[in-house]
Amino acid sequence: MRINKDYILRNIVGEYVLVPTGKATQDINGMIHLSEAGGFIWKLYDQKNSLEEIIDVLMEEYEVDRETAERDVYGYSKVLFDNNLIFDVPEFTE
Repeated sequence: MRINKDYILRNIVGEYVLVPTGKATQDINGMIHLSEAGGFIWKLYDQKNSLEEIIDVLMEEYEVDRETAERDVYGYSKVLFDNNLIFDVPEFTE
């Protein structure tokens, strides 16, 4: 998996935002606000090979059950994938 490098994650006064750069500025005028968990997951996309790996890390970090973690990670990731913010997600490209 990999993130779209035209979006840069920033933490501004404790809030995560994605700032579009390059070509992305043609699609989005402004910033994308992420929750704390959303920013945490974003950082994992380039470090992990599958959503299942991210789910395992999320369960440990936030002490959430597998069903909730799966629903949240898959739902969040699908929106990002459909909008070209992340690429090469095995669960969505097989």
